[in-house]
Amino acid sequence: MANIAQVAQSRGFYSEETERILAHDVERPGNAVIRQIMSGTAISPVERLQLAIYIGVMLKRIPAKRRRATEMIPSVLAGVVANIRDQIQALTSDPRADLELLSKRLQELDAAEKKYALRPPPEVQEIIREPWPSERILRALFGMTWRILESSGPQYFITTDNPAFFFEAFGLGREESELCFPLSTTHALHGSWQSAERDLIYVRATQAIVREVNRRLASQGRDWPFTMSLRLGCSRFCARSSRT
Repeated sequence: MANIAQVAQSRGFYSEETERILAHDVERPGNAVIRQIMSGTAISPVERLQLAIYIGVMLKRIPAKRRRATEMIPSVLAGVVANIRDQIQALTSDPRADLELLSKRLQELDAAEKKYALRPPPEVQEIIREPWPSERILRALFGMTWRILESSGPQYFITTDNPAFFFEAFGLGREESELCFPLSTTHALHGSWQSAERDLIYVRATQAIVREVNRRLASQGRDWPFTMSLRLGCSRFCARSSRT
């Protein structure tokens, strides 16, 4: 089996400053919270936020997210330009409008579109390149009910180069949204919007649930029937075997 340092690393993917922040402000506190959870120790709201940031960064830092964001630039740029062009053209119906100035602005807009189609603005490239999750993502991760799934074998949780799984069709903030995030071979975090008495619940996972979590992590696919099965299954298990 290949070492993770050989197959899951990319030199220069982030700047040295970003790598320093990731190591000191994200990974160190996040790993400490994971150790607490695995030991059964309660976590504070601050520690919950630290783990939400850790997971949010995992959602953004993979190469696939960077590629997808880059691929979206042309359509986003086209939409912004079309909106601005409509606004300028709407002004031409005003008898007080300076038509020569508006024509000049339309020419400048066309030139800007061609320029940024070839090379997006540095600010946009920076947002895509950096791994920081948005406030909206963090609010969703923080607000979910977290169930800590525990496996006693013989099958255990896997991880991949994209360890934070969610159904992209639902996102993170809808009633149907789910999150799977392995904490270790024996523990995985399952987040959902199912109501519960507590926002951190420990569950003894059956082998069927372990297999489904692993399937999601391995395939990054969508499977609506299994989504409902896993959600309802977690609810039943929590009713029987949750602990503080």
